Amino acid sequence: TLKMLNPSKEQEEKWAEDRRYYFARWCWVHQHETVQCSDNKWRTWEQVFLRNEGMNLDTYAKMKQAEQKQRLHEEKNETHSKQEEDQMTLL
Repeated sequence: TLKMLNPSKEQEEKWAEDRRYYFARWCWVHQHETVQCSDNKWRTWEQVFLRNEGMNLDTYAKMKQAEQKQRLHEEKNETHSKQEEDQMTLL
């Protein structure tokens, strides 16, 4: 395993976002199942996500979907621009 002794702030933020993303995926699949929390209360995974992340699971999912849609739109535009450039060089 690779150990980073002094990770950058950007790396730490990336790890935190990755952790949140994969935790959200777990919670999404299991959102209606209940789990006993450390305070001995039973909560759904959806409630656990809200409690731990301070954000509703649905809100997080919609935010990630919007980011993905934006990313795909930008990639499509980049591909289209590249194709136009290629066509111009052929003229």
